[in-house]
Amino acid sequence: MNALVDGLSALFEPTALLCLVIGLGLGLLVGVFPGITISMAVALATSFTLTLEPAQGLAMLLAIYVSAQYGDRIPSILVNTPGTPAAVATTLDGYPMARKGQAGLALSVSAIATTVGILMSMLVLVFLARPIADFALRFGPFEMFALVVFGLTVIISIASQSLAKGIFAGLLGIALGMVGLDPSPATPGSTSAPTNSRVA
Repeated sequence: MNALVDGLSALFEPTALLCLVIGLGLGLLVGVFPGITISMAVALATSFTLTLEPAQGLAMLLAIYVSAQYGDRIPSILVNTPGTPAAVATTLDGYPMARKGQAGLALSVSAIATTVGILMSMLVLVFLARPIADFALRFGPFEMFALVVFGLTVIISIASQSLAKGIFAGLLGIALGMVGLDPSPATPGSTSAPTNSRVA
């Protein structure tokens, strides 16, 4: 609880609130304009949030992510063009409502549903992040093998029309997953130069 109180107190500082408001505006623009995904917007915003304090930068990034979750519904409801791939389902019922003159109702319902979903996910993260992390750390060889078998089963079920493509995709994923650590510095994919080289 102390960490939660400290986080809330850091969030309600004037500079953090300003970053929050700026992030909300940017997130809405990202969602409204199709072609820019939410993850891409957060990745682009990371470049200029590195100059901010950690609380300010995280507030802006989270605000961009959260507000874009609603902003991508606006074009999908009004013009039948989803702002992000996640808003495709909104075009099925939101755009027909807009054509009947109920665009305001569709936008309001979408805003309420988005807000409730985000608040519920935040509560789950606050109270269950620690137990989930502890459970994930207990994964051993048997659990990892079961997870691999499950992944291969999903590949087969998805690629039932073209089994050759499914097998190729599965083998490619297994080959990429077998890339291990560099034996010298024990870092992923790094190359180590010999340290005992002599200068002629």
